[in-house]
Amino acid sequence: MADDRDASLSSAFDALLDKNRQRLDDLSSTSSRERAKTARPMLAPAQPSASVPTPAGGKRRTGRSDGREFSFDT
Repeated sequence: MADDRDASLSSAFDALLDKNRQRLDDLSSTSSRERAKTARPMLAPAQPSASVPTPAGGKRRTGRSDGREFSFDT
């Protein structure tokens, strides 16, 4: 009886994994098609903020991530 229960649970778990894997495949294929259709907009470069002073002895640094420019104090 315990073997039947274990087999049922194993089969249910496998079915759940397959369903989730299929959903993820569907989502990833849809998003890749949408990304191919949509061009990324050009973003204006970040301007250093004049209203926020840098800490004493600190330096203002800039960076870029995922198409966005940012600045920070070190």
